[in-house]
Amino acid sequence: MRLCVLALCAFLFTGCDDESTLVPRDGDAITRERAAWLALDHHDYELTQERLCFCILGGQPVRLTIRGDTLFAGMLLADSSMLPATQLRDYHSVGALFDFVEDIDAAAVADFQLEFDSLYHFPSRVWVDYDRNIADEEIGYRSYDFKPL
Repeated sequence: MRLCVLALCAFLFTGCDDESTLVPRDGDAITRERAAWLALDHHDYELTQERLCFCILGGQPVRLTIRGDTLFAGMLLADSSMLPATQLRDYHSVGALFDFVEDIDAAAVADFQLEFDSLYHFPSRVWVDYDRNIADEEIGYRSYDFKPL
């Protein structure tokens, strides 16, 4: 199972698309992207997010609804079921994704990858492996299909 999750993560982070751009491990780049996101002034929106981890619902797309910058609801796309609050708290609004990224000390982790959506400037792909010698502590998020409300 762990091998499948790692293969999925490797696949997701090796593909290229026109909607995201890889940024260096540079705090200034993150600050610029956050400023560009804030300038768009989106507070109510939907996006699809996948948690990339060895965890419950790992790799499964969830459609998130954010209202007033707060995560309001999440629907598992596989069966259209709504996530209970205990599972919803594992997902992030765009602001919370930026906070997550800014809390990572890229120099202190084994691997850190980050891409931003080129149109809306939110973190579209985040991956962090805190320690190569520890299994299953890696975490990532893939966010896409952004829709302002």
